[in-house]
Amino acid sequence: MDQVSEQVANVHDAAFNGDRAALRRALASGVSPSAPDWDGDSPLHHLCDRGRRGGSTNVWGDVACVRVLLDAGADIHAQDRTGNQNTPLHIAADCGHAKVVAVLIKAGADVNRVDACNVTPLHRACSRDSSRDDSRVEPALLLLRNGAAVNVRDDDGDTPLDFAIANPRGRRFVPILLRTGATLPAESDDAYIRKVIAAGGIERYKRTHLNALVASFAPKFSPLPKELVRRVVEYAFHVGDY
Repeated sequence: MDQVSEQVANVHDAAFNGDRAALRRALASGVSPSAPDWDGDSPLHHLCDRGRRGGSTNVWGDVACVRVLLDAGADIHAQDRTGNQNTPLHIAADCGHAKVVAVLIKAGADVNRVDACNVTPLHRACSRDSSRDDSRVEPALLLLRNGAAVNVRDDDGDTPLDFAIANPRGRRFVPILLRTGATLPAESDDAYIRKVIAAGGIERYKRTHLNALVASFAPKFSPLPKELVRRVVEYAFHVGDY
């Protein structure tokens, strides 16, 4: 291995391991922070992929390494050389690494950049397991808050909503996408989507659902004004969040 190849390998090893000190030392040798490895991945790709391959996620160590690379001029939109041509943001969203997603967006990552299949980071975020806790939906929320388009179709014609509907563990993404403007399909095999279609949209479904709950609970809280019961029920059952 020649000296340049060794320097590139050192940068990638440091990124792969999330070792900020080693990363600084490797960059000090003058190697490009975007230098691809033999597979075409950049150091940023390795950092964003740490969650998928069992590395630490949502820890400041990884975030600090991302910042080191960005401060050194790493290409935030570098595409890997796989068939999909992923950017770092695609991978971070796919891994559910919310803090890395936030850092990349703040540094200027294009939330609507597509890969070779016209898939956006939001598509990737909505293909994840959202069933365990609120942190699982945070990458999608970050993307939406920063202008991610909800109705982009990939090469198969699927939107992020289609990804979420098809994902058995992605149910919490569905109302989030609908509340932010995702277009309802004309018809669906999904029971929840059929209810929303029948109601005339997510806001009407929310009102219908809330009205039914209030009617059920109001007799049990008869001393309270109906509007107060309505607010309590809406809060207690997170109406509109599912």
